[in-house]
Amino acid sequence: MSKSKTNNLTPKEQAKKSWEAFLKAWKNILQTTKWAVKTVWNTGEWLYHLVEAWDLAIHNKLWKSSNKIVNFTKRNIIKILLATSILTYSWAKVYQHQKDKDPNKIELYEDLDKNIIDLKNIGYKIKTPNSLRRKNLDLLKWRDIDSLKWEKILDSLKLRKVGDLYSYYLWYGWEPVEIWDTIIFKPNEIIALLYQRKFNRKNRKWFTVAKEFYDKTVSNINFNNVVPSSLDLMTKNINDAIKEVNENFDREKFWKERLKNNKSKINLFKKICDKIDQKCLIAYGMTEIMPSRDGELNKEVLDFLLKNWWERFVMNLPAVNDDYASFGFYQLTSKAVFDTWDEKKGWVSKMNLYMPKEHKVPWSVIMLQWQDHHKAAYLFAMYNLYTLVFKADSEMVKALELLANQQDNNDLTQLIAIMHNLPKNGQPFLYEWYKLNTDKNYLHQKTHNKKWKPYNYDLNWNKKIDLYESFVSPKTSHNYWKKTYYNRKSL
Repeated sequence: MSKSKTNNLTPKEQAKKSWEAFLKAWKNILQTTKWAVKTVWNTGEWLYHLVEAWDLAIHNKLWKSSNKIVNFTKRNIIKILLATSILTYSWAKVYQHQKDKDPNKIELYEDLDKNIIDLKNIGYKIKTPNSLRRKNLDLLKWRDIDSLKWEKILDSLKLRKVGDLYSYYLWYGWEPVEIWDTIIFKPNEIIALLYQRKFNRKNRKWFTVAKEFYDKTVSNINFNNVVPSSLDLMTKNINDAIKEVNENFDREKFWKERLKNNKSKINLFKKICDKIDQKCLIAYGMTEIMPSRDGELNKEVLDFLLKNWWERFVMNLPAVNDDYASFGFYQLTSKAVFDTWDEKKGWVSKMNLYMPKEHKVPWSVIMLQWQDHHKAAYLFAMYNLYTLVFKADSEMVKALELLANQQDNNDLTQLIAIMHNLPKNGQPFLYEWYKLNTDKNYLHQKTHNKKWKPYNYDLNWNKKIDLYESFVSPKTSHNYWKKTYYNRKSL
């Protein structure tokens, strides 16, 4: 941008070049994620040409030299560029939000009927509720307001920022971003990208079945056609699925064949299964498909997905971090739902033997539809609890009794999640939880070991030791069932 190339231009021509550079600067904002570098450069070019035009105009019309003004501007060009860049970024953020607030492009599903809606007809534009956009202020304890730092209060007023799988679900370009007031949602593209993320994993051992399932089934579903649902409606559907299993499961045959008519174990199994409710299944379902332990956020995202693109979308979400044909709200695999002629059966399929034909879940996980997912999840929970009851010694019986007698089903929900994730972990966690809650000497021994500083098990400060807090091992992660604790608490 040397002056020798521009000093032969008229003030009008110089001003035109300045305007062209100005337009380039703003176009770059909308055309590339790397807009900042180009914006700074083009803004500098614009300012340079503007100063030249100003200098020429003043020189030609008023006096022969305006070196004082020009030199001042050029000496402070870096400061001007920095200030302009900040203003540019701020304006771009505001401009995007202003553009999203066009009322003609916002569709409120709560104002529509329950007929099938084609997302393409509304431009995929969905209004985002404030409960999802902003952190929940109700979680603040206003009676302790004086003890809270203002930074925390101000942080709670900010828009939520999401990344990871949340960004996939909400169509945000897979990077951490504040949730905007409207969301452009294209479910067919999102499902395709999620499956591609799964297939991009290095271990391709089981991708033959998963890829075939996607190619033949999922890719042929038009997710643009939706019937609005909600978390409340899903809760009702889960309750109906539990009721259907309870009314049709052949308990007499199961007790005879699996529990050998042991009355005490039959009563224990029945008592603990009766405690499984819809919140148990929703909580561990959210654990499966949501990436963080923010239970309130998980609930809001799930409700938003259901209200705007239906259960069909949720029930076809793939498990992106495993190599199986696993998908849906509970991310069930062939280890759970699988039944073949050679008598090899998954855990759910073993329980399926005690259901009448018209109420059975399909023989393969890739054939699960709608309510099948909820029934399979409930049967899986029942089977895992059965394995504990069947092998239970006197101490395990006491632990299960303590679990069944709790009014709060959160520990039971965590146990269901633990065994859904890895069945063999259920027994050691339950043993440890029972001893910590009933044996004061054992608790003292565990919290006052000479080799370590005193250990506090009550990590969530609820004045009790929860199941996920009970088993401390460097080889065992508690994050999975810790998520379940907070998910259940949010319901």
